[in-house]
Amino acid sequence: MWEKKMDATLLCLEVLLLCGMLTSVARGLHFENVALNKPCTMSSRLSWGGEQHLPDVAVNGDTNGTFIDTGNCIHTKNSDTTPWWEVDLGRSYPVYSVVVWARNGYESRMKGCIITVDGQECYRFDNTPASRDTSVTCTSGVLNGSVVRVSKDSTELSGTINMCEFEVISKFTLVFLP
Repeated sequence: MWEKKMDATLLCLEVLLLCGMLTSVARGLHFENVALNKPCTMSSRLSWGGEQHLPDVAVNGDTNGTFIDTGNCIHTKNSDTTPWWEVDLGRSYPVYSVVVWARNGYESRMKGCIITVDGQECYRFDNTPASRDTSVTCTSGVLNGSVVRVSKDSTELSGTINMCEFEVISKFTLVFLP
């Protein structure tokens, strides 16, 4: 019950903020990336030397888009016909938005990716993102869940998932003026 009331309160504050009606009373707004340093798994891993490109590098806070030499991006195997990558948040959170940082020059590999929250579709990349860092909100509104997954079906020309940072934006703190 408390969680539903809190979700409703946060949604009301978010609407007021977006409409510009809250700016005169709010001093600060801090959104939290609840995926930071959480455990991750993936269906397959293309390895370019050693233990680089492990699933957890996508939630380490480093948005560097260089794949080779840094080990900072994940890449599923080219032969994986149903690739996926996911982060376990440890508990259920309301998901307000997701920020995906693609690999430098390979933004097109996000086309066809589907983001789900506990199996519920949040967002589908029908087109190539316009920039390397793309922030999206769930098309059906705020979803609650503990596992956020990026997957792709085998009908896409580039069936690999290749990204360098993944953020799940959830709770926020609002500081009011005295």
